[in-house]
Amino acid sequence: MTRQSRTLAGSAAIFVAMGLITMGGAPAAAEDFDVTARSIVGVRLERSPDDVTEGMGVYVGEGRVLTAAHLFADAEPDARVILVAADANSYYTVQLDAAIELLAPESDAAVLRVAEPGGLLAMPACDEPKPGDQVSVTRLNKLEMFAPSSSPLYKLEIDDRAFSMLRDGRQAVIPGTVESGFSGSPAIDAEGRCFYGIVSGSLTMTSTRKDTVRRLDHVVLIPSAVFARIRSASR
Repeated sequence: MTRQSRTLAGSAAIFVAMGLITMGGAPAAAEDFDVTARSIVGVRLERSPDDVTEGMGVYVGEGRVLTAAHLFADAEPDARVILVAADANSYYTVQLDAAIELLAPESDAAVLRVAEPGGLLAMPACDEPKPGDQVSVTRLNKLEMFAPSSSPLYKLEIDDRAFSMLRDGRQAVIPGTVESGFSGSPAIDAEGRCFYGIVSGSLTMTSTRKDTVRRLDHVVLIPSAVFARIRSASR
């Protein structure tokens, strides 16, 4: 399996708050920017100025963003949540206030509500994945060396992988692990048209074959169907 990490749209994937710094020349025009980025957002939970948790999420329409519940562990119900979104010039500068609408810790699923989605585009759910289907996960990387902490510089990284299936044949997983910052990331299809689920975390398993013990790491997803169920149950 080939695995690669890339930045979206080359130099246009470098973003800075307030538009103070650019890299690699002028920003790409909006029509040249991958529309996938209009659905993906950064998620920031600010418990205090010194206690900030960052992850990712995906906008699915009707003012709702899907992400992982563990990002909000020990958070107050009215905790301030900020979404970092792309602006019209393809910079990740837009900060949208959001609120925690639903938490389902048993499934690690969370739904956020954003009153003014602005230029966000809704991404639909994909059909069930099959082994070998190409999938990508994303995160925003902060480049503090290029900007003060009050105006962080971000780039959107995309990690390309392919699905496999656990032995029971009931759970699709992505081989490998994920680092901090990928939590809540939508696992999107190769063309960026839809998402399979939301990254929850990594699962380490062991396999014994011919007296050899192997360690197997997988990325576990929260299926999109879980979010549909918890939203239906809350109505």
